[in-house]
Amino acid sequence: QFYTDAPPKVVAAVRGMGCGPLLALVASSHHRLNESSASSATIFGYEQSADEAKAASEEFVGQNDKTRYVSQFSEALSLWFDHATDVWFGNGGDFYGINVEDDGNKTKRDTLEDKRRGNMPLSFRVSCMRTYSKRYKHWKRQDIMTEFARCIVPSDELKLGNDKWKVDMKNHDFEVLAIIHETALTVGIVLRPYQLLKVKTYSAGSLPPDITPPYLTGFRQTEDIVRLKPSTASLLLHLAQVEDGDVVLDPCGGVGTIPVEASLSRASCVGIGGDVALKVQDFAVIAAKYLSSSQELTSRNGTAGASDFAAWDAALLPLRGGSVDCIISDIPFGSKCLSAKRLSRFLPLLLSECARVLRPATGRCLLLCGPGSYQSVVDSIETLKTPSGTGAFQLPCTSIFPTNIGGLVAWIVIVHRGEGVYIRDSDHNERVRTIASLNKQRERSQKNKRRRIQS
Repeated sequence: QFYTDAPPKVVAAVRGMGCGPLLALVASSHHRLNESSASSATIFGYEQSADEAKAASEEFVGQNDKTRYVSQFSEALSLWFDHATDVWFGNGGDFYGINVEDDGNKTKRDTLEDKRRGNMPLSFRVSCMRTYSKRYKHWKRQDIMTEFARCIVPSDELKLGNDKWKVDMKNHDFEVLAIIHETALTVGIVLRPYQLLKVKTYSAGSLPPDITPPYLTGFRQTEDIVRLKPSTASLLLHLAQVEDGDVVLDPCGGVGTIPVEASLSRASCVGIGGDVALKVQDFAVIAAKYLSSSQELTSRNGTAGASDFAAWDAALLPLRGGSVDCIISDIPFGSKCLSAKRLSRFLPLLLSECARVLRPATGRCLLLCGPGSYQSVVDSIETLKTPSGTGAFQLPCTSIFPTNIGGLVAWIVIVHRGEGVYIRDSDHNERVRTIASLNKQRERSQKNKRRRIQS
């Protein structure tokens, strides 16, 4: 939660705070649990009935004082109008790439201005998110939504003309979100145009995707891509303490989220990324579109950063030794990426390449790892030696700590490059070829299996 008088376009473009989903706050109730007041602190208890949950929402509005609550909702709605007119539909809709044409000779911005003046009715929907939703045994979100909407949306008090506001589940103007916790309720108005970009909203009761520009859309294949959120990538850049002019590398770059965020950061870095998956045409087309959009955004923002991608094997990087200032990477983990056995073969080769391309003494490396792989990462780092026998990295590691990435437990390992030039082991290339051969055998086996299933 933050307060600012910055213009909407500045707030919408903020990357460093990890702002993905963004809300205009209406009201929030926070209670601290302690042994003496545990029962009184509960707002939405897990054992409550649907009627008790409805009563809790009414009490929430009453505790905030109805007149004051209406005023707070009005202020949040005004902030939403500012974001919609200036960010969503401003400058031809270039921020999100929205089509701003409306029916007839009007633009969507003109239509919204008419609605702000009360010449046309507003439409809205109410969505709800519950933390630990499975613990609520006696009511579902849909059981209380009608009553909930009546309580938290003061449409009668705020209607701007003679027409009442309309409820529209799909083609709404704005979305009101209620975040329910056992000891707190927060109400806000959504400031991201999910419905206009045809992406998932809060309607499913979970967090929608991060649509911070440049956003990947229009590709059916994007649903199958395991991708780091841009807001998470910007936080990793902050943790790595990137500086002006740094060359930032992501050897396992996927579609290139980290290099793109590096180029768009205030530090104006040069972001370089690559992935073996870019050899697949469908994936390469998506990455090329993403790169083009990021370069357009960089030019429009007037930032000095740059980014580029390449199709490569992360275990055999086509880069000169000692040419990279900072490596930031989301190491493959999980069932959709690499198995534990394949990862154990790959990690030593990857970290060997990281040591080779990082600048001695000043280079630094930040790796986002799975809960089952971070120890293997640390073990591999400790075994790497320069020709003089000193460690390729400064030991012990600068930081090792757990984090939460979209509900998944992950670990961040930060380590600095040691002194001296690092040279690949004599059998490095042969080990890479062995892994490549095993991967081809695996792909052939999977193709044959699919053919057998089809026949």
